[in-house]
Amino acid sequence: MSLQQTLRIGIVGMGTGGLASAIFIQRLGHHVTIFEKTSQNDLESPVGAGLGIQPIGLTVLKRLGILNDILSHGAKIEHLHSLTREGKTVLDLKYADFNDKLYGIGLHRDALFTSLYNQIYNNDKNENINIVTNANVKNVEIVNGKKGSYISMDNGKKDGPFDL
Repeated sequence: MSLQQTLRIGIVGMGTGGLASAIFIQRLGHHVTIFEKTSQNDLESPVGAGLGIQPIGLTVLKRLGILNDILSHGAKIEHLHSLTREGKTVLDLKYADFNDKLYGIGLHRDALFTSLYNQIYNNDKNENINIVTNANVKNVEIVNGKKGSYISMDNGKKDGPFDL
């Protein structure tokens, strides 16, 4: 029997940080509600640009259970070389100079979002994660003398209490 208290946690925003945090927090046994201002339909339209994920980020993606999916959507980066406008090198990083097994991944931001989103919805272990769309958060109110805080939306709806 665990002595750990189950917490109710609210996360504002369903970007990569919100989704990844929800997965990790839920694995600790807590209940998570994510509040996202966009609609469910908007979530299905790719947005954003490309991004690079460094080796430490790949370790996090492995722990989230989405690394293989990300590797299938991304391009391997073995060398970063950046120049000023004048052609002077400001960064010349070869991952193999540190460890021949290190590399980064370049991919579209939506591929990362989709992998995290699917990890929540296609995994029965993530049943304690609730996503509320069309929730344009206006305020997070910490109530003194009472347990928790409340999340208020611009449409007048309020949810809580949350422990964090």
